[in-house]
Amino acid sequence: MTLRVPADLAKAKWANCGPAAIAAACGLDLADVKRAVGSGKARRFKGHMGVHDITRALGELERPIRSTTSRPGEIETWPREGIHIGMVQALGPWDRNPEAAARRRHLVAVRWSNPYPWKSANEYAIWRVYDVNWNQWIPGNVWARLLMTPLCRKLWPESTGWRFSWRGTIRG
Repeated sequence: MTLRVPADLAKAKWANCGPAAIAAACGLDLADVKRAVGSGKARRFKGHMGVHDITRALGELERPIRSTTSRPGEIETWPREGIHIGMVQALGPWDRNPEAAARRRHLVAVRWSNPYPWKSANEYAIWRVYDVNWNQWIPGNVWARLLMTPLCRKLWPESTGWRFSWRGTIRG
């Protein structure tokens, strides 16, 4: 599967990490996901997405969630097949307050790939992340070191780090 990015990100002023991660995971543009990520009678995007919103939107796009976990663990333990939506939680003094913690989340798409198909995927697979901030798929270790960690520090100076707090695997 070729990894696509939403070609219309610059024009989609309404979109943020949630719709962009869904579009990238599905190989679509933001115009194609706008209605699915909207809510209410007018189907407008409310500016943030929770697990229910993600699941509903993917179902409407006919890319239902195959499996989910609220304890995704380290990325190395994720299934090597499929494409995933990952919810990143910034860690800090707000951890014990669910409402405050919810305002410090970020959504990305994650895809494992094996550059050596003749070898074991469990040994040679690498992970790539689509992040709206760079609008491209980048190696996961680069994303973690050069984008996510500095982003947490910039947006939430009292942040002590980050972790994946939820993973949804999309059916192929």
